Amino acid sequence: MKKVIPLFCTLLVAQLSIIFFFATKKNGLFIDEIWTYNLSNSYFNPFIGNASKFFNTVLDGSFFYNSLTVQQNQIFSYASVFASQAADVHPPLYYCLIHTICSFFPNTFSIWFGLAPNILFFVLVYFFIVAISYDITKNYIFSLASCLIYGFSLGAVSTVLIIRMYAMLTAIIMAVLYIHIKLIDDIYNDLN
Repeated sequence: MKKVIPLFCTLLVAQLSIIFFFATKKNGLFIDEIWTYNLSNSYFNPFIGNASKFFNTVLDGSFFYNSLTVQQNQIFSYASVFASQAADVHPPLYYCLIHTICSFFPNTFSIWFGLAPNILFFVLVYFFIVAISYDITKNYIFSLASCLIYGFSLGAVSTVLIIRMYAMLTAIIMAVLYIHIKLIDDIYNDLN
């Protein structure tokens, strides 16, 4: 095991380097990424795209900026996040996380507020892949290959770079899979 730890760490650093490289090249946001910030931080005013209520109205840039950032008097205002999600279809956990991060930096917008948790979830998924693939095969080379394939895949990198709840969802699914494998192992061992 001690011999392969440097290999796993080197692979993880290489994959994170690729992710950071592409993150620094991120230029603009897809509308769903804007919704992430809006649903997390817009104080009881979700869906800035609901244009009908803004007809015949002049809106300056501060309106949109305020809908994407946490204002000083709205720090850690989770009631707004839950109200926004009640009008949407997603569970509020990811939006609460984004709102928490943004609350530490009121009146500030950064794509890194959304990328940082996704990078953390990528690392968690990486470790779950190591644990699960080793649990199944008892082979570190197979575990390393599994991490290699996952970490450099377009899907993994895109999941991190798109500021949505999918990186968190992947980490949760991998955690549940790992727990189930452990439970099945325990049941099998008890039977034998």
